Amino acid sequence: MKVLLLVPKRYGFHQSFRETFEALGGEIHTIDYQHIMVGWKQRINTQMFRLPDKWRQKWEGYYYQDINKLYRDEYDRIQPDIVFIYNHELLVPETLAYFKRKSKIAFFLGDCPYYTPGNRHFLPLLYFADAVYTYDTFWIEQMTKMGIRNMHYLYPNTPTDSFYEKKLSDEVYQELKSEVLYVGMGYKTSWGM
Repeated sequence: MKVLLLVPKRYGFHQSFRETFEALGGEIHTIDYQHIMVGWKQRINTQMFRLPDKWRQKWEGYYYQDINKLYRDEYDRIQPDIVFIYNHELLVPETLAYFKRKSKIAFFLGDCPYYTPGNRHFLPLLYFADAVYTYDTFWIEQMTKMGIRNMHYLYPNTPTDSFYEKKLSDEVYQELKSEVLYVGMGYKTSWGM
């Protein structure tokens, strides 16, 4: 089974999904557009939200076209059985329809398409999916009501080469112990922020 991961390598999720598919005997290929696109394009893209929608749409047409051409070219070269996508990875519906002709499509939602859309196509892309996974049961309920099928709860494994138990001396343990541990960060779109 060949698996094409469209997952940013900077996230631990990439390692988790890679390990999972490898354990199932998969041949894994990853495309992380942020490692491939020229730096100036990325810098412009991060600032496009400041411009009127008319200009943003022109830019997206140009930028997304480059990324989606790369995706289609690599897809044709690899011929994967499964395309596994984190959020939207700047896909457009035409590219996903192209993949769907010969491959199964799955998404993992690390962000909710309602609160952190990131791409005007994010929600419509999910209708192409053979399966959509997320760790938020509320999102499953919401999107099922909207007609998105095959929604599943999934909390990915922790990457074994990045996170592991570390034995501490009793002195260090006493210094660091706590009743509450928060790991992560807050986002401007987080509830209660």
